[in-house]
Amino acid sequence: MTNLFTPRELSMAKGLLISVCFAANIGGSATITGTASNLVLVGQLEKLFPNADTGINFLSWITFAFPQAIACLGICWFVLYIVFLRNAPRGSAIVSRKLKEKYDRLPHISFAEVSMKKNILFFSNKIGLKLHLYQCVQKLFYFCSRCFNSWLPIILII
Repeated sequence: MTNLFTPRELSMAKGLLISVCFAANIGGSATITGTASNLVLVGQLEKLFPNADTGINFLSWITFAFPQAIACLGICWFVLYIVFLRNAPRGSAIVSRKLKEKYDRLPHISFAEVSMKKNILFFSNKIGLKLHLYQCVQKLFYFCSRCFNSWLPIILII
């Protein structure tokens, strides 16, 4: 089996396999529902301390664990790169060309895909929501000024 790969390719393959395991563990720790052990911890806290207000909910868990997960992900990437991927072989030109051909044959982005992208970008955080609301109000002002040639409808709405 080891005759199929050069030592550099074998090292890169090991690094890629280990990176999948690390990513699953690090990503699972970021949310309560990421791994079963997180759910067990929350359940045990409620069972062992029924009168205690721990304040642990989905949002508090993410605010605590997400920055740590990002830091662990960066450290993990650095260590994996130094140990396994530093001397990785270059990609094959044939594979790159085939991927480029398949990418060029993809259809254009549909309206539904664009809508989902906007929903994810704009509604996933408060800043995006404020930006989206600002854009909606801006469009409303533009529409009213074009259609009615005045700001009267906006004043009546407000």
